[in-house]
Amino acid sequence: MTVKPGVPTAPLSYRIINPNGDVVEVPALAHLGSSKWTTRAIQNGIPGSATVGSFDIPIAPAVAMEFKRNKRLFDPLIDPTLPPLRIEGSQGDVPTKFPKFSGVITKVRPGLDAYSITGSDSLWWLQQSQLYPGEVIGAGGATSALFNALRSTREVVWDDDFFGFGGAVGGKHSAADYNLSGGFTFTSADPLRGQSAVTTSTFAAYINSKTTWNATTGPYNWTGSGIGASMIIAQGTIIGSTDTVDSGEIDILWDVDSTVQNGYLARAYIYQTGVGSGLWNVNCNIFTITGGTLASVAAAVNVMTGLSNTFHFELGVVLYNLGGNRVARVIINGKDANCVYSFNTAPSPASGGVGVRFSFSGGTPTIYVNRLRFTSRAVPANWGTARFGAGSISTGMTIPQNIISTGQTHMDVMGLLSTLDGFWIRKTAGYNSRGDTLDYGLSPGNDLSSMVVFEEGVNIDMNGTIVAPVSDLYASESRVLAVPGFDSGGSYTWSRIQDAGDMVLTDTISDIGVPGFLLLAAYAQVIAARKANPLQAIQLSVVRDENSSRWRELDFVTVHIPSLGIFYQKAQIVGYTYTEKAVQDTVWLNQFPDALVRVQLERIKRSIEWMTSIVNR
Repeated sequence: MTVKPGVPTAPLSYRIINPNGDVVEVPALAHLGSSKWTTRAIQNGIPGSATVGSFDIPIAPAVAMEFKRNKRLFDPLIDPTLPPLRIEGSQGDVPTKFPKFSGVITKVRPGLDAYSITGSDSLWWLQQSQLYPGEVIGAGGATSALFNALRSTREVVWDDDFFGFGGAVGGKHSAADYNLSGGFTFTSADPLRGQSAVTTSTFAAYINSKTTWNATTGPYNWTGSGIGASMIIAQGTIIGSTDTVDSGEIDILWDVDSTVQNGYLARAYIYQTGVGSGLWNVNCNIFTITGGTLASVAAAVNVMTGLSNTFHFELGVVLYNLGGNRVARVIINGKDANCVYSFNTAPSPASGGVGVRFSFSGGTPTIYVNRLRFTSRAVPANWGTARFGAGSISTGMTIPQNIISTGQTHMDVMGLLSTLDGFWIRKTAGYNSRGDTLDYGLSPGNDLSSMVVFEEGVNIDMNGTIVAPVSDLYASESRVLAVPGFDSGGSYTWSRIQDAGDMVLTDTISDIGVPGFLLLAAYAQVIAARKANPLQAIQLSVVRDENSSRWRELDFVTVHIPSLGIFYQKAQIVGYTYTEKAVQDTVWLNQFPDALVRVQLERIKRSIEWMTSIVNR
């Protein structure tokens, strides 16, 4: 049989938008017409960072006349004030509201013959979004509910570096945006970091935002249900006194009224360990504020010890729901202080702002606050709009145990859920930064096996076809390394039954965000099952024909390669490449062979490029 002549792919047209507000930065990108997209379905049992797709779009070099004519359109790509921009690729000569691809531009790479715009699939947002430190997701809920919560990313609710506090143009907020006690003043350069700050030496001085948020349905997520979470952070420096009770403190206020008579407060304070000791320790508290009276509801002593009285701090309070309770947890300089307040009464007041407060016991300490930041996971049940819309979402198993966050990414937790459920995740590109949707289920693709056949001698180029796996090594047991959890040391080994004298071949999987022993064990069993028979991976070089526009990732097709012992085998597409004007696609079935090894190395390559590249995005 003779291989059919290929049908070239359609050209792609691009528009580039700011993901924070969907402002169109480049309505139609001038490019050289040979862009390439690699699409990958999220693979069960593989870290999310290894399965996010990528793209490469050549544009004219800076010396070319075309680049000079379109320079105004290229400028946003290297504007350091903009976030990583979203790009949408539509089939045809002009961008449409129905893109085929969507991604995030992470760098612009200079070259002699052409510049290259490169980046990752928009799923990169979920790979760069992490659970909040110390956040606990309770057992007993459906995995699909957690999946739905993780479709969101962290959103900024309030952020200020106090640059505009003194009236400077370009500041996020001014003094007029805060309620002031009269103690805090502005300094354009604090004596320690040279950064703008608010400072005070006044006892019980405070500032808090005039903007308030609803505590029962808003970004605080104090509803007692749902899987949203929030975090408020204050950064700066305390220059403490020599007092042995309280040498100076930083307090975070949240859900407080304008005069801080009611609400909540998280405190970290330093104290000298003894008269003349020259050493200071750190204690933490959580207080409720009622009618101006503070009542301690949680405390942790000697969270840090043996410090100087110049204390650089990052105090945070994580707010989340666990079962029917509301929980506040103190994080100091990245360390969980084990200072936790859990309650199930209605918040008071019902709405309020965020802020900082300064207090002490004796002496004349001073504080400088350089940053006040309030972020929250935008869970649709509570507030905001999820970054990825819900496609077809199937109900999975029940979460077997609490998931305690140690910085796992949303993508990695989604991969864990899909592995436990035996489900697949598929993204469909949409219009604007919240237009992409996610499917989650046993088979989110379509069964096209009766109409799409990849056949040797007809539409398969054998030169680019591989039937040997590279991504998985054969092993009789799998050792899974993860972050340690409260009931796990972070290691679990699952072995299949063998006979006396058989070799024990162990393959280790690491860098996954599984936080508990039951989940770790279930994860290891799934991985071991795949290691036992890895000879399934198939890479095909498929000549494009009239059916090429029908299939995409996670669809089922039929593969017929008699010379390799494959006879009308039903297979699932888990990834493919799309290159403009090309007549062939590389298609991966069941697993990613040689491509996955390169993807793993990309993580190292990206770090090296970031440190050495001249122009970065």
